[in-house]
Amino acid sequence: MSDPAGRKTSHFISLWRTLPDDEVYTDTYRPQYHFSPKMNYMNDPNGLVYNATTGEYHLFFQYSPQLTSMGNQVWGHAVSKDLVNWKEIGIAIDREADGGKIYSGSAVIDYKNTTGFFDESIPPASRMVIIYTVPRSSETQNIAYSLDNGYTWIKYEGNPVLSSAVSGVKTFRDPKVYWIDDPAEANGGIWLAVIAGQLEGDKAQLYTSRDLKTWTFNSIIYQQDGKTEVRSECPDLFRIKISDTETKWVYSGAGKFYIVGDLEKQSDGKYYFKATQAQKEYPVYSNGRYYATQSYFNTPSGDTVTFSWCNDGASVSGKTWVGCQSLPYLVSLVKDSDGSYYMTNTPVSSVSSLRGETKHTAADKTLESGSSISIESMTVY
Repeated sequence: MSDPAGRKTSHFISLWRTLPDDEVYTDTYRPQYHFSPKMNYMNDPNGLVYNATTGEYHLFFQYSPQLTSMGNQVWGHAVSKDLVNWKEIGIAIDREADGGKIYSGSAVIDYKNTTGFFDESIPPASRMVIIYTVPRSSETQNIAYSLDNGYTWIKYEGNPVLSSAVSGVKTFRDPKVYWIDDPAEANGGIWLAVIAGQLEGDKAQLYTSRDLKTWTFNSIIYQQDGKTEVRSECPDLFRIKISDTETKWVYSGAGKFYIVGDLEKQSDGKYYFKATQAQKEYPVYSNGRYYATQSYFNTPSGDTVTFSWCNDGASVSGKTWVGCQSLPYLVSLVKDSDGSYYMTNTPVSSVSSLRGETKHTAADKTLESGSSISIESMTVY
């Protein structure tokens, strides 16, 4: 089979049971304003990206046909116009032709067509590319692209594009890719990927690419001491604007911890992350029940918006699904009196649409230190 440009493609088709729309999202225990799949197991958010042509936010996620546990992971898919109301699309990235699982990764908009996958019929804002891990004897990074606004995907015939066999680590997965403006580059910038190293002796690493196909090792990510290697799965690296004259970068370790620092291109032409303060616990981390946090590649406002996997871990009679996604959070950094930065997470403004018309306020109460008030004596919202 080939795509419209004549490139050879391969497809692996899976058939899994689902439920009619009128039988889901009203069932017992179902979250009403956190996205959950119609049925079966969901975990990490993947490939968070916004398509400005259609005005749709895309949410991909680790998905398994096994009801209560991980297994045979693929990428599920949902879209939204407001980050609150979601429509589940189905399977975006299915298993490899040999049955290989699809692990976590990210998505980008290839505005400048650095991959060569697109022609002029595809608007720049719709040139969507996914980067994901396939675990085998080594963990490889593969790519896929869409010619229809992200609704179907074509796996690159040259996969894999990067392998742990050349990285020097065993755990080499969950690539998060970012575009770095760089006037020294022919396309005005370069792709930067942070790839996880989780096991003892492994480490998070930075790679660069001009076309998402050929990657060059740049550097290892270290703690503030410059010696201790950073380890985590599901890494993220995003930029936060502090003021008109100051920008900081944040490394997120699966939403469990974060490290504030600077991203620098040094004289060797390679990029380095320099931690400027010790790592801190992620504000909304909850002992693994709120995990694998990922940020959007792009948003209309340019703000950093994240989702996290909420692991309910529950299997009860009549429950057909496990796992949901958190509310979408707007991420900011606040400078403390000691000069260090602290992360804040605030629900995006569209979450307010969930509120009803009636609002209540509590009666004025003055409480002394250590005192309390019974909830029955006040009305809150």
